[in-house]
Amino acid sequence: MGVCVQGSTSRDVLLYGKDIPGFFLCIKSCSMNSMVNSLIVNWMVSTVAVGITSFLLPGVAVAGVVSALVFALVLGVVNAFVRPVVFLLTLPLNIMTLGLLTFVINALLVWLAAGLVPGFVIAGFWSALFFSLVLSFVNIGLHVMSRDK
Repeated sequence: MGVCVQGSTSRDVLLYGKDIPGFFLCIKSCSMNSMVNSLIVNWMVSTVAVGITSFLLPGVAVAGVVSALVFALVLGVVNAFVRPVVFLLTLPLNIMTLGLLTFVINALLVWLAAGLVPGFVIAGFWSALFFSLVLSFVNIGLHVMSRDK
């Protein structure tokens, strides 16, 4: 059994667990440049996913590429900082609804991000809900295609 955290260079550090036989942790060292490059690639992939999703769905309008770039950035920040707090606060209700509240929370966070970005308009809650669902699948597909082989 082991865990491997991958970076961009070929230097590996193997740490063997003393208390657990057969357990190891493999960490590939990662430079700051590769982290920034990875972040930029993920941002561009997310921007393309936002553009594709807004093209596919009625009720979502993007003024241009800059609006899509800013929306992808704002949505990433909202998902990184606001989403964990909201999920933690609504955990009991989310458990009672068997996780269906997660879709509502995602739609509301997308709607919040759209409200913060000029040039990006979502018509209503249902448009935000469908946008968040389709965006998830498009984003997954594009990230799979953009991976290094």
